[in-house]
Amino acid sequence: MKLFKFSIILILPLILATFVSTGKAEAAMSSYQELYGKKGCYVRVWTDAPTYYKGATTVDWYAESKGTCGKLDYKATLVPLDGYWSYKYIYQTGYFSNRTPTKSFALNSSTWASSGYGYVSVELSQNGRDIDGVESNNIYIHAQ
Repeated sequence: MKLFKFSIILILPLILATFVSTGKAEAAMSSYQELYGKKGCYVRVWTDAPTYYKGATTVDWYAESKGTCGKLDYKATLVPLDGYWSYKYIYQTGYFSNRTPTKSFALNSSTWASSGYGYVSVELSQNGRDIDGVESNNIYIHAQ
């Protein structure tokens, strides 16, 4: 009987942990991608969650580099993979040497009327010359 009680005391927290959620969003970071036009330069893209539920207001993102990149210019947008979104492409531009500031793409019911996958696309250039593009991991956005 003592062994049974001891087993319950050890196993119960594990079972509860399986079903209890913290409610905290999990961020998603892509792998470093070597830039085709810049040997030794790697860039990855972070998003604040892999899934955006109804009521989400933004997709937050940033790009960061490592290696011999120097100053990179960027042009980023949120790209729907499913053709059902009536999304108007919004571009965010700037430059960075190590990491962009955290930026946000707005989500609302008029632009995200149906659910589907998408990703953040970041086109990179340097000194007016296009280098390459990198992408976040795919994200899933529920209809807003």
